[in-house]
Amino acid sequence: MLITRGLFLAAMFLAATSGLSAQAVITWGTPTAVATPADIVTTGTFHAAGSGFNADRTVGGVTFQTAPTLITYGGNRIGYTPGTFSSGTAAYNDIMNRGYFTAVGGSANVTLGGLTIGDQYRVQVWIPAWDANFATRLSGTTSVDMGNTITFPTYVIGTFTAAATSEFFSYQGYGGAARGLVGAVSVYNVSAIPEPSVYAALAGAAVLAAALWRRRGLRGV
Repeated sequence: MLITRGLFLAAMFLAATSGLSAQAVITWGTPTAVATPADIVTTGTFHAAGSGFNADRTVGGVTFQTAPTLITYGGNRIGYTPGTFSSGTAAYNDIMNRGYFTAVGGSANVTLGGLTIGDQYRVQVWIPAWDANFATRLSGTTSVDMGNTITFPTYVIGTFTAAATSEFFSYQGYGGAARGLVGAVSVYNVSAIPEPSVYAALAGAAVLAAALWRRRGLRGV
């Protein structure tokens, strides 16, 4: 057990200090059809957000950058006629109908940078509306199939604990689809924040320590 723990900690250290990117151990939720900007989950501390659109777009208070410094897209940006999904919000439509695609039969990575080792993160991934050739599978240590997005985009939420400062997940086609497709991505740090009771306990301990220090000081007079 001690050897296994030691090797794990050594691997984390090497990944963090050598700049290597680890494959994220993501627990994926259930894919959901995109509806409105209310789909965007913003709880936690904002880390980064990006999209395949060719300009920054702000939706629901979140700015999805076309070239985010902390999210790197592998694959090729869609450069031709986008999908036709309409949510009633122009900026949301822009990022829901654009993305990056893989080579035929291949896969590509989305890399998340600037992570704090040991912190927990939530990643939300949107797959644009396109056609049957882009049925997409997202893979980490586990995978999730996003379905056929020919008529509407989908999104999924996953969580992971950072084991390195840079981690990635992969996307590819499945079920006979020629290519994988990925669009907008947002990342939030959702590491636990102490409950109010914890703060109260800390404050009480501080008061007690101050009282003991004062009593000790008076005795020394």
